[in-house]
Amino acid sequence: ATAAADDATAGDDADDAAADDADGGDEEDPATVLSTIRAGFGLATSDERIDVSSSLQLQALDNALKVIARDIYSKDSHFLLELLQNADDNDYPPKATPTIVFDASPESVVIRNNEVGFRARHVRALCHVGASSKGVGGSGYIGQKGIGFKSVFRVSARPEVHSRGRYAFSLDEHMVVPTPCLGA
Repeated sequence: ATAAADDATAGDDADDAAADDADGGDEEDPATVLSTIRAGFGLATSDERIDVSSSLQLQALDNALKVIARDIYSKDSHFLLELLQNADDNDYPPKATPTIVFDASPESVVIRNNEVGFRARHVRALCHVGASSKGVGGSGYIGQKGIGFKSVFRVSARPEVHSRGRYAFSLDEHMVVPTPCLGA
C-alpha cells in the first residue's frame, strides 16, 4: 500500500510563521532543500540510494527506526491518529475551516488537508528523527517528539508527501531520505 499525505505536516505557530516569512524560509527552493538533505546522507543524485551495509552507524540508525515504526506504533491504524494530530497542529489560512479528507482504496490511502503548506523546516523535520518543527514546552501542540509521521511506515514502504505544489517527495525504507517525485 502507498500512503500519501497532502499537507499533513507538523504544524507551527504564528510566531514561527512570521519568523519564516521574515528570514525568507518560504523562499527556499524545494529542489535545493531535498538535495541538501540527501547530500547529508552522502547521496549526490536524486536516484542514488543509501547502502546501510557500508556503515555500522547507518545500520544502527536503520534498525532503530524500524523498531520505532514496528513496536512503538503496534497497530497499523495508528498512522491515522498521527496524521489527524498533525492536521490539528497545522497552520491554516485566515478564516479557513480546518479540513482533512481521507481517500482509501486497496492500493493507497491519500490524506488531504487545507493547511498553508510545508516550509523547508517542516521537510527537514520530517526527514529527521526527533527534530519536530513544533518547538518545545507544550506551546499548544499535541505531539512534539518528531517521530509521529514515521508511523505511516506500518502501512507503506514508500510514503509520498505533496504540499501545495511546492514539495513532492517520497521517503524511502530508511524513513529519512527524501526522493523527489517525478512529474509532480
